[in-house]
Amino acid sequence: MDLPKPIVRDFVTRHDVLVAGGDDRDIRAAIRAGEITAVRAGAYVSTNAWLALDAVERHRLRTRIVLHQRGTAYAATHTSSAVEHDIDLYGQDLSVVHLTHRCGGRGRRENGIVYHEGPIGDESLTEIDGALYSNPTRAMWEVALISSVESALVSLDCALRLKSTSKNALHEIGGPFRNWSRSRNARLAILLCDGRSGSVGESRSRYQFVRHGIPAPELQYEVRNSNGILIAYTDFAWLEYRHVGEFDGHVKYDLKSKWVKDPKFEVIKEKLREDEVRDELLGFSRWGWAELDPPRLDPWLRGLQRSLERSRRLYTRNGVHIPLR
Repeated sequence: MDLPKPIVRDFVTRHDVLVAGGDDRDIRAAIRAGEITAVRAGAYVSTNAWLALDAVERHRLRTRIVLHQRGTAYAATHTSSAVEHDIDLYGQDLSVVHLTHRCGGRGRRENGIVYHEGPIGDESLTEIDGALYSNPTRAMWEVALISSVESALVSLDCALRLKSTSKNALHEIGGPFRNWSRSRNARLAILLCDGRSGSVGESRSRYQFVRHGIPAPELQYEVRNSNGILIAYTDFAWLEYRHVGEFDGHVKYDLKSKWVKDPKFEVIKEKLREDEVRDELLGFSRWGWAELDPPRLDPWLRGLQRSLERSRRLYTRNGVHIPLR
């Protein structure tokens, strides 16, 4: 079955098929043949295209379909808006689309959609490809209000890093949200957020530092040798301990990654880089995804604290401080 080609959309609807001269039997036959997949009732996408999408991209497409079906009376908000603005997410339920009625309405959840209580003013909206979304600043408050502090911090750090919003902008619109449920979590995440945090893993690490009493590090620190030559950027630096740390997501070592030409070379290069950093009398810690979750979280944090203390003993003995800057 040849589907009508959408003009602006990356999906077709039952109405599109009927207008093109097809009928429900053609749709059912195409589904049975594996040519198309029903993403929502009355909305279809090429099966090959659907299978190529990851969870975030599927949520983005599902949201666009819902907005098309519901019309401009609704705006995509919360997680669904964050996805459209390319903001990182962690621990969010991507199986549901979040909508808010522009003129108000009771909150409810049905048929894969969470309807939030409105209204939402035009000043909080942005239009993308003919559909309405909460703007990034509003979306970050919305995400923070339905998330754990850790999840909210991941998204807020990313929004600041992308310059989609700013701390000043977040504080300026925060008044109306102070009495909303989970406002305390949201305000704490906004207090902690920092656009220098470079990835989901770095943001999650920072949350664990705060939660478990690890001293606050400097972010994206430049390590220079005695001649002032830059030898490394490190994700974290504890200046008073003469210790640096890095979250390692392992992408650069992944044989299947399209970004990696020679994983073995990357491993060697990272080891040489680490050796150069240690030559500057700096302790060095490295961790990955596994350390951020039980059962390895507590042992890793205890080990990190011991490493900080060890570096301070080794490199600042007799009270002599060797400046890092």
